[in-house]
Amino acid sequence: MQVLEIATGSGEMFRRLVKANPEGKTFGLDLSPNMAARTQRRARSEFPATPSHCGAVDVRSMPFKNASFDAVVCCYLFELLSQDDIRLTLREIRRVLRADGTFALVVIGQNAQFFNKLYSVCGKLVPAFWGRQVERAVPELVQEAGLRIMTTHAVRQTGYPSRVLVARR
Repeated sequence: MQVLEIATGSGEMFRRLVKANPEGKTFGLDLSPNMAARTQRRARSEFPATPSHCGAVDVRSMPFKNASFDAVVCCYLFELLSQDDIRLTLREIRRVLRADGTFALVVIGQNAQFFNKLYSVCGKLVPAFWGRQVERAVPELVQEAGLRIMTTHAVRQTGYPSRVLVARR
């Protein structure tokens, strides 16, 4: 498979994708050149024989041909983007996905009242790190971009609520 992760951050998910896709090609993008380079080094160190590449790219305008990927994965990016930038990013995701390709999205959940209040305070104190919760707006934006939502699941990781949404082109 040709797999793309956008907003790789520390590279934890990217390394999992590389490990799960040893015969395919896995690409990762992050806006930060330092994060992209760090993620690339760790993936190459752990999986030297597996084709993978991570680069510093703005995902609102990706340097790939139309229909390049079988799957696109995105974890916790949309919280940091404006509504317009989420739309641009989703259009780009749709553009680079092959017909019937899969898009997996993880966003911070909004189904825990105490957590929502805490997140709101933290988001006001350090907006560049915390962003804002977008779970409720995301399904409509995904569909608006021309992607069909197949499943959506609420999950918790150590009390941290998340929503996993899987869509197809």
